[in-house]
Amino acid sequence: MDYSQAWNLIKKDKMATDPFVRLTILSYQLEGLGKATFYRYYYGDPIYRKEQEIAISDLIAQIHLFCELEGFDFEKLEELGYRRIMETISMRLARRK
Repeated sequence: MDYSQAWNLIKKDKMATDPFVRLTILSYQLEGLGKATFYRYYYGDPIYRKEQEIAISDLIAQIHLFCELEGFDFEKLEELGYRRIMETISMRLARRK
């Protein structure tokens, strides 16, 4: 997905292009996911599943924007993350044998 249109709007605001502001926003999105997950499991209300989906989508969007800011290729990082998690899972499973 191309976030260049969103990034072109954001970069008009100097404060919004500060990496620490972007990280703060990203952390708020992560907190939203944590809160929705807590409420879903604590209260058992299925409405919080939708809240989780919204929080995940917001988190992904913020990660994309942070990658734009820092000049990272999101797809390459996604592939790297997948390889790393597969290695971690494989190592954990191997230790259990």
